[in-house]
Amino acid sequence: MEKQVYKVANVPHYSLIIVNGKSDSSTGGDIVTLRLMAHIPALFAKSRKNVLIIGLGTGVSAGEMALYPDVEAIDVAEISSSVIKALPLQTRS
Repeated sequence: MEKQVYKVANVPHYSLIIVNGKSDSSTGGDIVTLRLMAHIPALFAKSRKNVLIIGLGTGVSAGEMALYPDVEAIDVAEISSSVIKALPLQTRS
């Protein structure tokens, strides 16, 4: 059964993704956590040339990894096609 994904829209500079009734990611209250989940492992990695991120969510972790000049490739693994389809619906800051 495909996951149900809902996005909160029309809220300036804020995106929230809810999967099967559970908040999985937001660019509001969770933004610091999402950024740290990218930066902490990146700072301890021996190399950041190729990056793999498990779970797309709101795309914040992938965006944060793109800030590193030594990152050449970022692969994101997401099993829910609904999460992928919902990504373009988020508000842009």
